[in-house]
Amino acid sequence: MTFLPLLVAALLAQDLPVDPLTPVQYGQVQCFSPDAATKTCNSIARFTPNGDGYTNTATILLSSRPAMTITTTTQVHVRDGAVCGILRNEDVEAAKVKVDGRDLPPEEAMLVVAVVSDVVNDYVGQEVCTTYVAADSGLTAKATIQGSPQPELDQPMIWVSPSEGYTVAP
Repeated sequence: MTFLPLLVAALLAQDLPVDPLTPVQYGQVQCFSPDAATKTCNSIARFTPNGDGYTNTATILLSSRPAMTITTTTQVHVRDGAVCGILRNEDVEAAKVKVDGRDLPPEEAMLVVAVVSDVVNDYVGQEVCTTYVAADSGLTAKATIQGSPQPELDQPMIWVSPSEGYTVAP
């Protein structure tokens, strides 16, 4: 008779969503819009576990010439197989900006951050969740905002080890 509860628990566990951030346990990071030939990504997301979920440090390519990146840090958590977080103004305002790998002086960085803030203003305070769906050569990251699918934000993604040498670059 004790076998039946174990069987039911095992069957129910099959329907539970898998933790989409399991590769973080093995030191991997997310590379979005990867180019395997040049080992470049349009953005890289690193997740660090913390007491409330994860700290997501994302470096995003803003422009190709010059190569300009912005790095933001946000709090995220896993819920129902998705990585979810709320973009806050303070997360954008604290962003770091680099041009060709060098930090921009604070006064110039503030100008870039102000432009980025205007662009993402509609998303501030909104919950953004991302799920990962198997695709031909990796995964497709599919975003929702406040539960509404945003197919224009879908992008290819692969997990990579930092030792593989992928960088955010054009």
